[in-house]
Amino acid sequence: MSPSNTGAGSPARPAKADSRTVLAAAATLALLGIGMSVLDDGQAIGSVLTVVSLLVLIGGMHHFGRSGADAPLSFQVRKKKRSRKKPAS
Repeated sequence: MSPSNTGAGSPARPAKADSRTVLAAAATLALLGIGMSVLDDGQAIGSVLTVVSLLVLIGGMHHFGRSGADAPLSFQVRKKKRSRKKPAS
């Protein structure tokens, strides 16, 4: 495994980004599998691809949900703290 791809939880790639990528890929492959199932030539491959991608989609949703909630958004304007200067003695 290369140092740039250390897996889930690394500072370079958070776990949520990996889960979202898996969800997007599984959903795309599920649609592709459904489309192949409609065709006469690819019914067997399409049905297997659909089932496998739906299982990966379920697993990805489980992992995405288990990774916790996002930090709440703050819509308030933050005021800068003034630094107090020490009086000259």
